[in-house]
Amino acid sequence: MKVAFITSTMFSYRNGPANFAINLWKLLENFNREHIYFQFFTEETPDLVVSEISKVSLKWSSRLGFVSMLGRPLDYAAAIREHQYDVRIWNFSLVASWMLLNKKNSDKTKDVVFVNDPFSAGFKGFNWSRTSIRYWAFRQFERFSCRKADIVVANSDVLKELLINEYNLSTDKVKVLLKGIDFDEIKVKKHNYYIDTKSPIKVCFVKSNHVAGGLKLLCDSLSLLPYEFSVIVIGPRVIEPYFYDYQNIKINLKGRQKKEEVYHTLAESDLFAVPFLLEAFGQINMEAFQVGVPTLILPTDYQMLLHDDSYAHIPLSTKVNDISESIESIIQMPEIQREQLAVHGRNTVSSKYDRSVMADSMTKILQDL
Repeated sequence: MKVAFITSTMFSYRNGPANFAINLWKLLENFNREHIYFQFFTEETPDLVVSEISKVSLKWSSRLGFVSMLGRPLDYAAAIREHQYDVRIWNFSLVASWMLLNKKNSDKTKDVVFVNDPFSAGFKGFNWSRTSIRYWAFRQFERFSCRKADIVVANSDVLKELLINEYNLSTDKVKVLLKGIDFDEIKVKKHNYYIDTKSPIKVCFVKSNHVAGGLKLLCDSLSLLPYEFSVIVIGPRVIEPYFYDYQNIKINLKGRQKKEEVYHTLAESDLFAVPFLLEAFGQINMEAFQVGVPTLILPTDYQMLLHDDSYAHIPLSTKVNDISESIESIIQMPEIQREQLAVHGRNTVSSKYDRSVMADSMTKILQDL
């Protein structure tokens, strides 16, 4: 079986969907059998150095200026049409839509469309803002590509139901592929679970989009507590000035960090929290559990399918007061109990979401086509 794996890095392979696609591709290359051959397509980016990738030349995109996004399908189509594949895996609906629109009835290639988040399918309330127009436009491309594809792959059961309902897809057409983590690469482990309430309590937050990630919700929750906090923010280079106005919170803005640096920061923190209301899988949550830092998880539909309170710290609701109370309970919890929950979390997450499980699941999806 010859498989083309297509994603757009959007100028950086570190963005979520591209990072997931590249990791999955590498994983399938490592774990898979000789009967499946993968070719990976993406545009050339300054921070991507992988020789096995077929780099797509963005000729049309470069000509279209501020609407360069619309040229990507043409550039990818030109690159992919040079070869014949049994399966094409699309990790970007905009790119997939052009090929699917022009797909001939005689073309026996199977098309698989990945949907990694609920932003487009769950979009409601159109207005004339740039963000609203973008989500509306991407929703149209995503709906079209999902309907035309042979198989749609969602990364959670909740997202699967959303796609079925919003895009009128059959249940059998939508498969679920939970992300898998390479836990072997996480060598750093937390060992000290003592929290000194007389010193600033270290809270780690990791999310490039700090607004969507809920940094304000986290800070509002911390501001209700009678402690000093040092909030370590990894991801964004700049945040709004009002984050520096909280009286009991000192922001330590780190910007982007390498994975190993993130793991060390997690291990040195007292707790980890990214209160993202629309988090589908939350890879960084999984990595935090593996490191062993006490981790706060919001009780959203997505996260409650993945985690439970036998090891995760879950507030009663997503409201500020309840999140604040949950953080208070982490701080007041006996040190030995914090450590026991962390060890249980590490064992649970590594057994359920290891990368080998994802590789086997993806292989089965391909074999069933």
